[in-house]
Amino acid sequence: MAGRNARVFEWLLLIIVIGVIVMMAVGVYTRMAADVQKLSFKLAAQNFETAVSGVRAQWYVQQSQGNVDYTVSVYEQLPIAPGEGQGTRPVTVYLNRQGWPVNTASTATAQDGTLETWECMELWSGLFYGAPSIRSEGQESSGNAVYSVSSVVVEGDQACRYRHLVDGPIRQYFDYLPRHGSVTVNSSPK
Repeated sequence: MAGRNARVFEWLLLIIVIGVIVMMAVGVYTRMAADVQKLSFKLAAQNFETAVSGVRAQWYVQQSQGNVDYTVSVYEQLPIAPGEGQGTRPVTVYLNRQGWPVNTASTATAQDGTLETWECMELWSGLFYGAPSIRSEGQESSGNAVYSVSSVVVEGDQACRYRHLVDGPIRQYFDYLPRHGSVTVNSSPK
C-alpha cells in the first residue's frame, strides 16, 4: 500500500511540475506576442516614413531633370499580384506644393490645403505594396483591419493618423503631417 501511495505522490508531483512549466511558457509566449505587436507597429511606421521619403526623393530627381509636375509614379516595376492580370501595378501619388505625398486621387485635391480621411486611406494603400488592411476611424469593424485611419489636426496642421488596432493596454498610433513630411510615433493609455 505504501508503494502505491508513493506512486500516486510521484504522479502528482510530475503533474505539478508540468503545470508550472506550462504556466511559465504561457507567460513567456504572452510577453513575446506583445513584443511582436509593438515591433509590427514600429515597422509599419518606419516603412511608411521610408515610403514618404522615397516619394519626395523621386520628386527631387524629377525637379532636377526639369519636370515641375507634382506627381510621382511608384511601383512601376513591381508585378501585379497573382490573379489580378498581367503587367505592372504603377500607382500615381500626388504631392502638395512642398513636395510631400498627400493622396492618389489628383493634384488639385492634394494641393487644396485640406486633408480628408479618404486621402489618408488612399495614401496608405498607395505607399505600401501589399498594404496591411485599414478602416476609417469610427467605422464598424471590417473583419481583418489592422489599422484605423482618420484625418486630425496636430499642432495646428492637418495630419493623417494611423492607429494600430491590435494594441494592448496602450493605444499606439503614428501621425503623418504632409505639410512637413514628418511621421511621429505616439502611444497613450486607452
